Amino acid sequence: MKNLLLCIFLFSFSISAYSQNRSIKNFYHKYKKEEGTRNFVLPGFLIWFGTGIANEMTDDEEAKVFLKFAKKFKTMRFLVQEDDNTISREDYNQLVAGAKKGNYEELISVKEKGKTFHIMGRGKNDKLKNLLILVSAEDTFVMMSMKTKIKTKDLNRLINDLMELEKIREKLKKKEEEEKAPPPPTEKKDKPIRA
Repeated sequence: MKNLLLCIFLFSFSISAYSQNRSIKNFYHKYKKEEGTRNFVLPGFLIWFGTGIANEMTDDEEAKVFLKFAKKFKTMRFLVQEDDNTISREDYNQLVAGAKKGNYEELISVKEKGKTFHIMGRGKNDKLKNLLILVSAEDTFVMMSMKTKIKTKDLNRLINDLMELEKIREKLKKKEEEEKAPPPPTEKKDKPIRA
């Protein structure tokens, strides 16, 4: 009896988890095989492994901050159309509406001059479990669907680290400008002529 209840629970949990992402999965599967579309999935272990190698190979402090943050991503799914956006406005709107029905919240939404940009997230308490980024323009479309383990403190740390790097960068730039600037001209005082 316990095994039967456990199986029913797992089955119902997997169905509910699938139904929450159904619109994103359906959209991805509909467009991934279209001509001119590139799609790929990066598993979490590959992201973690790749960021570790990249972190060792770079000296750029800003890149290291982003690589440290990238370790918080479990799986990434990309769908990209670069030369021609074949996504219909209706399908795009259904994708956004379906994500909202699946408990995604709009974090950022920008519509300007034929371009649309959405960042949507789903999570509990202070954890962001899923992130969906959509960019749609006349000739370009990008969808990034990610499973994450990002906490609010991770976002705060990323912002603080980037702000600190910007302060350091400004100080270095100011110092370089001071070093490159020619010294101020010194006034020559004419010596009085003595007879």
